[in-house]
Amino acid sequence: MDRQVKLRAALWLLLLFGAGVVVGSLWSPIRLHRSVWAGWPVAPVEQAWKEQRLKNLRAKVGLTPAQETELEPIMEETMSSLRQLRNATRKRVGEVLGKNSAATRERLTSEQQAEFDAWLKDIQSRRSQGGSKGERAE
Repeated sequence: MDRQVKLRAALWLLLLFGAGVVVGSLWSPIRLHRSVWAGWPVAPVEQAWKEQRLKNLRAKVGLTPAQETELEPIMEETMSSLRQLRNATRKRVGEVLGKNSAATRERLTSEQQAEFDAWLKDIQSRRSQGGSKGERAE
C-alpha cells in the first residue's frame, strides 16, 4: 500500500507540473505583447489609478455621483500630468543610461566594443518588438 500512495503522489505531482506548463505556455505570449495597449487614448496605468482613486473616495468619504462628475476634469488633468511626468522620466532615464553606455564603451577594447554594440542593438530590437525587459542595457 505504501507503493500505491507514492505512485498516486507522483501522478498528482506530474499532473500539477503539466498544468503549470500548459498555463505558462498560454500566459507567456499574452504577457509579452505589451504593445496591445498602444494607441489607446489613456494608458491603462492612469485609467487604473483613476478608477481606484474614485473607488476609494466612494468607500472612504461617500463620494456622490454628482461629486464624481465634478471630479472628472480634475482626474483627467491629473492623468495627463502623470503621463507627462512618466514620459519626461523615461526620457531622462534614457539619457542617463546612454551616458553610462558611452562611458562603458570608451573603456572597452575594439573587440569588446563590437560585442557591446551588438548586445545593445539586440536589446533595442527586442524592446521595439515588445519583447522581454529582463535584460537591460546600462
